[in-house]
Amino acid sequence: SVNLEKKLLSLRTVEGEATEVFPIKKDVSVSTATGTKLKIKELKPGSTVIVYYEFHKDGRRTVNEIVVLTLGPREEKKPAPPPS
Repeated sequence: SVNLEKKLLSLRTVEGEATEVFPIKKDVSVSTATGTKLKIKELKPGSTVIVYYEFHKDGRRTVNEIVVLTLGPREEKKPAPPPS
């Protein structure tokens, strides 16, 4: 999931089933595997992504690029309940 207010990207890893949290900036490069550019806010829970990042000696990580392999399911609008 993406939290732009706190500038965080939270991911579930494929191996180990752990959660990784990355600091992100609004202007990080996000694209599909075919090269189509996306905006970071277009990422949805359930998306499959590869995160390229730089690891610094002091333990910080800087995300350089996010490649989206598959987008998460689209949110379907639920029909409004019938008036009573």
